[in-house]
Amino acid sequence: ALVPADCRFNLLDHDYGLNSYKESHMPGAVFFDMEKDLSSLNKSGGRHPIPSVEAFKRVLEDRGISDKSIVVAYDDDGSGAARLWFLLEYFSLANGYVLDGGLKAWLRARGSMSDKVPARRRSSVQLEERREMIIEKDRIETHTSSFYLVDARSPDRYKGEYEPIDRIP
Repeated sequence: ALVPADCRFNLLDHDYGLNSYKESHMPGAVFFDMEKDLSSLNKSGGRHPIPSVEAFKRVLEDRGISDKSIVVAYDDDGSGAARLWFLLEYFSLANGYVLDGGLKAWLRARGSMSDKVPARRRSSVQLEERREMIIEKDRIETHTSSFYLVDARSPDRYKGEYEPIDRIP
């Protein structure tokens, strides 16, 4: 079954995503919170570390997502949907997608919206971590000549001219 996944998020306003979802979302969409659902509550690995297999499994199952679900993530800025897509890949779920153009494109195409929270039956999902997708700092430092490291932040953040919250050492 197709599961639209609302991943709206604002780094400066943690209530933004849920409040936006409650106001209106794509019909049938379930909500994913960046802080609670798409990140570990243990912040030892940065601001939004990868959740454990057990925690992410519980999040998916609570939303009725199974191995057969087709999950279409969307947001209004690109970060939340990309995060969910990455986690689906990282935990070996093959049917994850990001809505091209996000919610803005959906609305431009006159896609319908709803304020109804869908009743989802709890599901079962099998996850397997793909640890090879993650690289540790020491490996980067010792093998920098064998690969490219790409910083995908905005140019002003890359240059250190703007940081929306605080600096992470």
